[in-house]
Amino acid sequence: MKRKIFLLLLFIAQFLFSQMPNISNVWQNNSNPYIGTIGNKNQPIKLKITISEQNKKNDQEYFVSGYSLVDLNYTKFEGKFTITPI
Repeated sequence: MKRKIFLLLLFIAQFLFSQMPNISNVWQNNSNPYIGTIGNKNQPIKLKITISEQNKKNDQEYFVSGYSLVDLNYTKFEGKFTITPI
């Protein structure tokens, strides 16, 4: 009985102290832009993320920067993604 309780506590501890893996390189999309639309007229937009870093204090948050292209406007952007459970 003690062994079962010990294994149960060990199993629960793994969930409590587990960290999210660092998936910074996923956001960079192998140097390919993300393609979508923006605005009321559904203008094409391309987002290319050049830098992605996982937050050291919150492993579910990523700081990103890169460039966007809408029509002929090429603009640098910075921001963050936060991964939350659904």
